[in-house]
Amino acid sequence: MLFPAEMQATWKTGLRDAVAPTLAALHQLPLSEITSQNSLSPAAVEKDSDEQTAELKRQLALLHSDLQQLRSQQNNQGLTERLFHPQLVQAARLLPDQQERWREAGWLNVGNEKVREKDWVLKSDRPLVDVGTDQKVNVDQLLLTNRQIVGQIDQVGRWSSTYRPLTDEQFRCPATILNRETGQRYDDLAGSLHGQGEPECSLEYIANTIPVSVGDLVVLADPDRRFPAPLLLGEVKTATVAQNNPFWEITVAPVTGDETLREVSVITERLNPVRLAVPTNETEKGARK
Repeated sequence: MLFPAEMQATWKTGLRDAVAPTLAALHQLPLSEITSQNSLSPAAVEKDSDEQTAELKRQLALLHSDLQQLRSQQNNQGLTERLFHPQLVQAARLLPDQQERWREAGWLNVGNEKVREKDWVLKSDRPLVDVGTDQKVNVDQLLLTNRQIVGQIDQVGRWSSTYRPLTDEQFRCPATILNRETGQRYDDLAGSLHGQGEPECSLEYIANTIPVSVGDLVVLADPDRRFPAPLLLGEVKTATVAQNNPFWEITVAPVTGDETLREVSVITERLNPVRLAVPTNETEKGARK
């Protein structure tokens, strides 16, 4: 496969910069230390070689993913601007004591019924975030932290909303496979990640024509490449194909995220201002009429 000259130059520069510190460090080592390192046992050399191979494979997968992203962007340059763009609404997960006081109306009991939160939020057992209809949040929108999907909006109140973790039985999300070895994504053949009320999730409707291996990543399906990088949902734990079944049977170890991190983002959508803008010549025509 031949790559553009400018891309080859970029990779060569990156490789040169990556190995430069190592070469400089080797020149500074005394000859005795270099000799002692070369006298490692065969088992130690083999282990070190395996680790280096694994790291090179990971870097190669990232390079493949970046290359595909560049190709997708080049192919989409001539397309019409999308009508909707993703927009992140900043939110925070309520701490346990905050949730308790909120549900007991400890902050709402001010003698005015109009300020009360919606009952379906207050009476739910699911965790809470501090945004609601006041921030134009809607049901089923995804929660994001550190490029990891950690939940999905369940019920929306005026100022707060409940959300379903990935393992919740009602969690559903379009998902696909990202091959850990090659960085290949299969957004056009996406399936659905299902919570099961257990520590593991299932990935449904992935065609058995797609290569799937244990350790492959499960990411949010994004055929339009709306996001600059894959949004992680989990990792393939088991993958089998039953006889005469057109789909894989896949169990997924979902990302757990850091529960101590309160800051999250709700993935919403906004109208693309480029599409809404009226061309100057059309404005002039309307004025003449």
